[in-house]
Amino acid sequence: MRILIAASLVALAASAAAQATDIPVVLSLSGPAAFLGQQERQAIELKEKVLNQAGGIHGKPVRFVFHDDATSPQTSVQLTQEVLQSKPKVVIGSTLTATCNAMAPLFESGPIMYCLSALVEPKPGYVFTSSVSADSMAEAELRFARSRGWTRVGIVTSTDASGQQGDRSFDKLLASGAFKDMTITDRAHFNIQDVSVAAQVAHLESTKPQAWIGWATGTPMTTVWRAFAQAGIALPNITFGGNMTQVQMTQFASVIPRDLFFVSSEFTLFGSPGFTADPRVAAKQEEMYKTYGAQNLKPDQGSVIGWDAATLVADVLNALPESASPKEIRDHLASRKDQPGVNGLYDFVRTPQRGLSVDNCVVSRWDAAAGRWLAVATMRDLH
Repeated sequence: MRILIAASLVALAASAAAQATDIPVVLSLSGPAAFLGQQERQAIELKEKVLNQAGGIHGKPVRFVFHDDATSPQTSVQLTQEVLQSKPKVVIGSTLTATCNAMAPLFESGPIMYCLSALVEPKPGYVFTSSVSADSMAEAELRFARSRGWTRVGIVTSTDASGQQGDRSFDKLLASGAFKDMTITDRAHFNIQDVSVAAQVAHLESTKPQAWIGWATGTPMTTVWRAFAQAGIALPNITFGGNMTQVQMTQFASVIPRDLFFVSSEFTLFGSPGFTADPRVAAKQEEMYKTYGAQNLKPDQGSVIGWDAATLVADVLNALPESASPKEIRDHLASRKDQPGVNGLYDFVRTPQRGLSVDNCVVSRWDAAAGRWLAVATMRDLH
């Protein structure tokens, strides 16, 4: 009798798995970008539970199936080729610009690829990407610096794909004439494998900037912070959301600049004194913060990117018939103008393939006592 019951339970479990809606997720769960990839995975797994409690997708459980590309573009391509054989409706990932760019050509004719790197610039088609763009973040950094009276600014950029995208964004902004009242005193570059950038930091200081912008992610950015700290240079620093990780803030607290600001999307508005989001966005943020709080966790940049990706994908699939084609899914997502998420109110008509613009940028500071980021300015206030 026990054998029959056990066999029945196994059969039921197998049946439920067979009926689940599987969504492949290619992430950098190991390698240099693991600090972000692991946060993205945690967020997607937490969101999976929320989605399934609400009925999943088309009444079936949703199951996000993770694949580790080890922060390697070559591996991300190999994994993508494998998962596409199962003909999924959507593939989420990868984590960084280089891995997303490597995967993108495989989606020219569908299905949907939802990249988690904010620095990717997809063309109209089946590739969508998360958060605010490099152009938007660079503009927000300069606008915030100007609002603080820092009109002489140095820029430190890594030479990898993310840094190169940042360089292109700053080039466009400076060529536009919108910041002709500001002076870029120095544009230093470094390799992400460098263990010291002391020479670049010394040269930047010699140009007498009032503040500096750091355009690198994770360990490379920490290398730059350490160089400033060791040189005793206490200039204000503005960086972007790729460095908004709990681990980075606590593990490297000794080298983090005292005046450090981050440009990201709107997720830091929640709980920040004096700031409010659109009520629909605030409701999404409350759901996420409560879900994390119930697990004694606190979200960071990787969290909100993963959370919103899972949310948007599930919402779009639920809004269409189960038989919807890749083109129908793409067209539906591309037409959405008022999709609330924790990062803001998405408008894919105004901002194709991304949904968020510079107006969704928020500048925040790390509050070590609270263990979270608190907003200090929004771009709607800094015209």
